[in-house]
Amino acid sequence: MIIYANEMWLKIFMISVSILLVAFAFLAIRVWFGKDFVKTHIEDNKSLRSKGITCYMQMERKERRKQSSVRE
Repeated sequence: MIIYANEMWLKIFMISVSILLVAFAFLAIRVWFGKDFVKTHIEDNKSLRSKGITCYMQMERKERRKQSSVRE
């Protein structure tokens, strides 16, 4: 019975490894043929920029500059 359990775990492990290999192969093909990944950073995303949505850090810098110029 123990041998059967080990064979079952080995089969599950081999199936999982093969699924991962296929996923990595598709990812490598996508990168190799020059398709870009989805851009998740706000500054790189055209649709967010067109809506006027910017990065928080950039907004913070602009606000600090405004406040420092008002103080002077």
